[in-house]
Amino acid sequence: MKEIFGQNLQTEYDKNRNWEPNFRKNVEKDKSVFYRVDFSSLIDDMVQVLLVESSTHTYLLKYDEHQERLKECGYDRGFSALEVNSLIMAMIEGKLKDKSKKLAQEMIKNQGEYLCDAIRFHDKMLCVYHKPYGLEWSEDRYKFIEADDGSFCQNKDIFKSPKLKKGWNKISDINKSNPDLVSLLYGRKFDKLPEEIRKGDSQAKIFLPDDGKLWPLVLEGQESYNLECSLEPAASRGVKRIR
Repeated sequence: MKEIFGQNLQTEYDKNRNWEPNFRKNVEKDKSVFYRVDFSSLIDDMVQVLLVESSTHTYLLKYDEHQERLKECGYDRGFSALEVNSLIMAMIEGKLKDKSKKLAQEMIKNQGEYLCDAIRFHDKMLCVYHKPYGLEWSEDRYKFIEADDGSFCQNKDIFKSPKLKKGWNKISDINKSNPDLVSLLYGRKFDKLPEEIRKGDSQAKIFLPDDGKLWPLVLEGQESYNLECSLEPAASRGVKRIR
């Protein structure tokens, strides 16, 4: 990479990234940098334990930079929308203790964290891509680089969404036309969600762009329960499955 005013840009970029590869080394060095979260008690039919970074990466990143960081540092992926929402609901309902509770509280307060889901909304069709890979930032959008078999995600769900609109949609309005979408993202039917998420000023919302582009899903944070599709850089947090 070239130099400007005597500074090597690659060196400066690497310094600002401040990535620390080798997940196993980090675990052995300081277990306090990870939270252990058991989802078997939070999500029906899920037997999964994750080691989660106790704090997000220092700098906000584009999604492809976020994925590169997770790979280099030895993480499997980021949180899914289902996992994050299940964790937050358990916090609201007083089911979390110690580190899991602290993690959920931090995620609500933070300024936007990437999830391992992406959304495309076009012609009243909503497609949710799970664990996408090969997304690459190009000028004003994310493009996917297909694998040899033509894939760019682990799996996907498609919904006909005639009543959804561009911009913010309340979770109560989404439930009227797409209750299965609510169940997909929250692991529960709408009437089983905590009141804080389904009613009043704190009601969760999802931002949908009507442009046919592929958008990474972000937990908005900032004291809200919202999910948004944002082209702005967001925080990076890695998780690794241990069971």
